Amino acid sequence: MAVPPGKPVRVTGAACPAGSVPIGGGYVWHDPHAHASVIESRAVAGKWRYMFKNNSGKPSKVSVISQCVGGGGGGGGGGKNPHPAGES
Repeated sequence: MAVPPGKPVRVTGAACPAGSVPIGGGYVWHDPHAHASVIESRAVAGKWRYMFKNNSGKPSKVSVISQCVGGGGGGGGGGKNPHPAGES
């Protein structure tokens, strides 16, 4: 997702599979010169959400994932299940 300069934007990872919950997230900026701040990082409605503020003078693209656990059955409680994001 392209994050415009100067204003906060929420970017959300993909939904966790049924029976699992988000335990974290991750992100990567596609512009090596991106200058942004993370304002928020939290679980919301079965997904992981970030709020970024782009402090550079041009739009910068970011990708976000949700890290999920559970729903796997058997004694371990499932494992991490990363989901690529594209929602906002």
